[in-house]
Amino acid sequence: MVQRCSRGVGSEQAMQWLQQAARELLLAQSSDWSFILRAGTTTELAEERVQRHLGRFWQLMQAIDGTSELPEGWLEEVQTDDRLFPLIQPLDWAPVPAHGTAFCAERIDKRLPQMREAWMFSTPSTEGSGLS
Repeated sequence: MVQRCSRGVGSEQAMQWLQQAARELLLAQSSDWSFILRAGTTTELAEERVQRHLGRFWQLMQAIDGTSELPEGWLEEVQTDDRLFPLIQPLDWAPVPAHGTAFCAERIDKRLPQMREAWMFSTPSTEGSGLS
């Protein structure tokens, strides 16, 4: 993922594929799946989920590299299934330049308004729950 993000992509469509690949990678790396596999509980479900997310990740990466094509409507189906992390940015996987922290702080500062807006939009209402 780091190598792919470092090279960039050549189209808006490839950027959408890369964003979904990033989601799939994070979903495959979820600590729950590795915990379940280590604990030996419901391992069939955990194995299926890890394989599904990694399979989708590699299918997207192959499409980005031009070695395979995605079936009609496949991306939309996957995006409906796994729509977490709406602000995910493949640039987050790119290596940090030598001037590291200043660059990262600048990137975060630029994205904070978007992040706040997304958080405010996705925060569930506490009205009537006794939490307000």
